[in-house]
Amino acid sequence: MKNKSGFFKHNILLIMLILLTVYTGILYYLDNQKKVDIIKVEVDKNKIVKDQNQTQEINIFVYNPQTKTVDSKILQVEKQRNFIEGDYIKEIFKLSPFISKGMEFQSAYKIDDNGHKNEIIRLSSDFKKLRSNPELFNGLVQSIVLTIKQNYKDIEKVDVQIDGEAIIQ
Repeated sequence: MKNKSGFFKHNILLIMLILLTVYTGILYYLDNQKKVDIIKVEVDKNKIVKDQNQTQEINIFVYNPQTKTVDSKILQVEKQRNFIEGDYIKEIFKLSPFISKGMEFQSAYKIDDNGHKNEIIRLSSDFKKLRSNPELFNGLVQSIVLTIKQNYKDIEKVDVQIDGEAIIQ
């Protein structure tokens, strides 16, 4: 009997450490159990009211093939931190009925040529198809040039390119 009580007396620290480890493991398990509450929310998109602070007004030019004129349009669009050249051009494309699916804006570059600010607008190769109708093509290019110059006052010259081939200089 003396041996048994001596065992507990000599190993009390080890026993306490084992009990503390088991206790910590149980607490960790209970604390980290995933409790998932599922909440189903349905939103009627027709009843969403856009706040005026969520939109911004932009000015673009769009070629009208019926009247054969380039018309100024003021649009309310979703507010963005930076409304860049590509965003303006995409809005022109949305309002141009002669733009087909593959016709896309690719990129815009600003170049400072000895103090003269130039803009290069690159369009996809599908715009080559539009060149067969010079009236529509020139109207589109004019609308892009006027839109860029209207919204970027420091730009002096706008080059529109299809696959690197300059259209307007």
